[in-house]
Amino acid sequence: METNKIIAIGDTHGDFGFLHRLNSQYKDSTFIHVGDVGIGYYKPARDKEILENFGTALEVNGNTAKFIRGNHDCPSWFDDRAYGGLQLLRDNQVFKIKDKDFLFIGGAISIDRSYSILKGPILGREFWWEEEEVKVDLRQLKNMKMSMS
Repeated sequence: METNKIIAIGDTHGDFGFLHRLNSQYKDSTFIHVGDVGIGYYKPARDKEILENFGTALEVNGNTAKFIRGNHDCPSWFDDRAYGGLQLLRDNQVFKIKDKDFLFIGGAISIDRSYSILKGPILGREFWWEEEEVKVDLRQLKNMKMSMS
């Protein structure tokens, strides 16, 4: 079991089985999920339970995870809520992880956005969100540069 790592992952699209397997391989490490977790997209009614289970599993291994949103994540979930060792981050936050500064910026634009709009609601909702776009707060980047000098 590897320890004390920073692991960046992305585009797991609801595959929490993969995330659990990854968690079992590391101890005292931090996972940074860079978007398209699938929160609010595939199983919105079960997401809270799924996140709670994963957050608890992280704590068992001394791991933590910070998730930022992608275009396959419902933006309203990413408001700093925490589930055990897991945190769903707001956009444009700076965190220090293992003595390194990280600026977390979520979002993306769906390439199939126009198709989703034309097709209409599937499973009771659209497959895109108006708030999914990237919004960079350049003041955070400037503050981050200043703290590194």
